[in-house]
Amino acid sequence: MVITDSAGVRGALIYTVYRNGKPIEHVEEKNLVVNGGRRRLAELISGHSRDFVTQIGFGTGTREPELTDVILDDLQTIDITDSVVDGTSVTFNWYLDQTHCNGMNISEFALFAADGLMLTHQQRGRIIGKEQDVTVRGQYILTF
Repeated sequence: MVITDSAGVRGALIYTVYRNGKPIEHVEEKNLVVNGGRRRLAELISGHSRDFVTQIGFGTGTREPELTDVILDDLQTIDITDSVVDGTSVTFNWYLDQTHCNGMNISEFALFAADGLMLTHQQRGRIIGKEQDVTVRGQYILTF
């Protein structure tokens, strides 16, 4: 008997964009866990790394995410506010406030470990024109 599990690690990105405190867009999308993320998960489980997920990154790129991606275009990062483990998933909560990424046309997201390794990549179909009156609150979820 051969037992297989083809599900692997899956990612989801959920966020709401606000303008002047009022929601203007809500998004729930799947995202790609890149090779670096898969490798880091193996390193964490084996004790070969202590560089946990600490940041979410925002970029301006327009290319389709690939397993070999390692960086976002025009990368800017903020710290993850907290994380919650629930069964077979971990949720990373984050908040892009009024003071960060202003003037940026955000079109991509990613999770980053403390050493700068990119674990995931999500590319939006359209941009978020980030200005001081725009905030974004969200969750990045990895399910095993």
